[in-house]
Amino acid sequence: MRLLLLLLCGVSVLTSAHGELYLAKESRSPDGTVVFAIIYAPTDQHVEGSPACCFVHPKSKKRIGNIFYLDGVDADTARPGTYIFDHYHLFDYVWSADSTHVAIVYNMRHSSRIYPFRRQGSSFQQLPMPDLVTPLEERLRGTLQQDHNTFTTANRWTRHHRLIATITRNAQVSSSGNESKDWREHSLRSTISFDATGKPHVEAAHFRVQITP
Repeated sequence: MRLLLLLLCGVSVLTSAHGELYLAKESRSPDGTVVFAIIYAPTDQHVEGSPACCFVHPKSKKRIGNIFYLDGVDADTARPGTYIFDHYHLFDYVWSADSTHVAIVYNMRHSSRIYPFRRQGSSFQQLPMPDLVTPLEERLRGTLQQDHNTFTTANRWTRHHRLIATITRNAQVSSSGNESKDWREHSLRSTISFDATGKPHVEAAHFRVQITP
């Protein structure tokens, strides 16, 4: 049953003395040479904190670049074989068309986080995300109340390697007693560029308000 669940999740498993390497097959780059992998401690060991991550070649399993950690990713709840991993869509992967940039999105119950990377030859550079929450909250001033859930989506990479990302939060704008009318989905779609050192810059942002789905 466990093997079946792992296959359904599109994850392959390798076991070594250092832990278990999980390859997310759905994360394969457009050129077919890279997949995202997570290294977990053996299943009989409990380790707190974020699991070690890396990029590898999908066939040779040779690591590309250094091992890194995704801050905020829980090593227990995000582990294949757990209920949350097997029943929820925890990760999304958005590659650029030329396979030089990727955004990994970690989906949690009440929020989500984006981790962008730039590929440079045989290495990957993790890029910082700009603050998207504060600009959205400034747009929400004057609303009666706000939902605690805030979700961020990586939409796509542009031809010039700008990341299009959208942050969304629901807020109550009136008190008529009609929930479908009083609550609106507020979203801010940003175009983010990264300079040569990796520093992010929001070039443009589009604010949108619509009826809550």
